[in-house]
Amino acid sequence: MCTVTYIKKGNKIIITSNRDEHIDRPLSTAPEKIQVGKHFMIYPKDPKSNGTWFVAKNDGTVYVLLNGADKKHPPNLLYARSRGLVLLELAAKKDHLDGWNNLNLSNIEPFTVIAVAKKTLVQLRWNGMQKQTLFLDFNMPHIWSSATLYTDEIIKKRKQWFELFLNENTLNLNSNSLLAFHTQTQSEDKENGIIINREQKMLTKNVTQCVLKDNKLNITHLELITNQKTIISDEIVLA
Repeated sequence: MCTVTYIKKGNKIIITSNRDEHIDRPLSTAPEKIQVGKHFMIYPKDPKSNGTWFVAKNDGTVYVLLNGADKKHPPNLLYARSRGLVLLELAAKKDHLDGWNNLNLSNIEPFTVIAVAKKTLVQLRWNGMQKQTLFLDFNMPHIWSSATLYTDEIIKKRKQWFELFLNENTLNLNSNSLLAFHTQTQSEDKENGIIINREQKMLTKNVTQCVLKDNKLNITHLELITNQKTIISDEIVLA
């Protein structure tokens, strides 16, 4: 929910997410396939809210949630529903852009969704007052860091780490090297590295990755607290 990267290399798309959460929040369940209409949604579940931060559908779409919009916000005690449930509601729509435009976000905490669908890459943001839809270059690499946990200065520094990684891995840019970036970069920096552990209170609990290639998708989910790994593969069905 707090660090996301996107890479397109040839006919392969790799989107990877680190979920940073409070130590007291229950561990997520491993990803499962849930049928919704004609398609399956594959996602890990947060047992506290029954929502999620990462959804891949076997129609070839992927949705990833980050907490916060473009800047840090003061949280309220009561919101209408979890952002993780909002993500599932959005992912269940037949068309994510129409779904986004018609989504009721009244009294929902600010968030960002990265949506990969139909050869498009879109950043969807809700700042608590209004929605923003930003189309990004589908062919270029991108990185996002949650504004609720990282200052503008640190977000800029993390982008520099990602650019350095890309330059150093031109010939070795694949799902494994992306997982290495998400688990090993600046590992000595427990406060702002790609994996954090802020005094055993706020820490990175999961790394989830989806690879889209040809007519297949592959999900790798790492539960860092228990050192468990889950892999799910499925066929992409466009109809």
